[in-house]
Amino acid sequence: MIDAGCRDIITRLQRELPDMRPALQRAAKFILDHPNEIGLMPIRDAAAQAQVSPNTLVRLGQWLGYQTYDHLRQPFREALKQGPHAISSQARWLQKLGQGEGFAPLYAQMASANISNLKQMFSENDALKLEQAALLLLQAPQAYVLGSRSSYSLAHYFFYVGRMAMPNLNLVPRHVSAPFDDLALAGDRDVVLALSYQPYAKDTLQACEYAKSRGARLIAITDSVAAPLVYLADPVFVVPTQSPQYFASAVAIMALLETLLAFVVAQGGQETLDTIAAFEKVRDDMAVYWNEVERTRTRY
Repeated sequence: MIDAGCRDIITRLQRELPDMRPALQRAAKFILDHPNEIGLMPIRDAAAQAQVSPNTLVRLGQWLGYQTYDHLRQPFREALKQGPHAISSQARWLQKLGQGEGFAPLYAQMASANISNLKQMFSENDALKLEQAALLLLQAPQAYVLGSRSSYSLAHYFFYVGRMAMPNLNLVPRHVSAPFDDLALAGDRDVVLALSYQPYAKDTLQACEYAKSRGARLIAITDSVAAPLVYLADPVFVVPTQSPQYFASAVAIMALLETLLAFVVAQGGQETLDTIAAFEKVRDDMAVYWNEVERTRTRY
């Protein structure tokens, strides 16, 4: 959990990031993306992961008015001390997971990364902002969910489940079309929910810029407070995607999407319930799901 002292540093880094030189930007972005880890990291470890020199971290601290790197990370260390007592028991559990042979250490690393991502996502994004985003989607004449490359499957999930509650929901891009085609009629009362995380897909960013130029409201789900979409969207949800495997983790993003869908239904009223019931009736009438009666028939 990030306390007030840490938030002051994070707010300043966000505000001053565009004015920094590239090396300082990399160091600042590392702190922004790893606020829960920075309090534990010696300067050489932090510099290695941020891909900067230790001196760059010292200079970043001085930029913010701290004499040394230790002074800079002190607020983050204090925040860790105030964390829940369950942290120690969780650490023991994770260590036990990794004590086996073969792939046991990797299993423990995956468990640790996913649990950390989920905790950070829920602690860093508040319910009020989710409520506002859900209301924007519900009230828009047309709402679009946009995702390219690996984020397309997440966008498709949101569309597949969300359209049962929101008849105004559209998937971008649809098959055999470009994002621009599907946003050509977006207007100033419409809303685009965009998903983008490293490596950032160029066509997603271009489509968001195009939608903004047409006056549409943009909601972003991304992986860093320094990500390109942050400067285009409002509201913005920052979701960690760290993973020991070779590509970004989607676990916390999926959890946020499911939570956002729950907020949509909670605010939708009777009309939303009727829409969901209509979808459910069609599926029941068409017998699209396997059931026990079907199994009994196939036996004889």
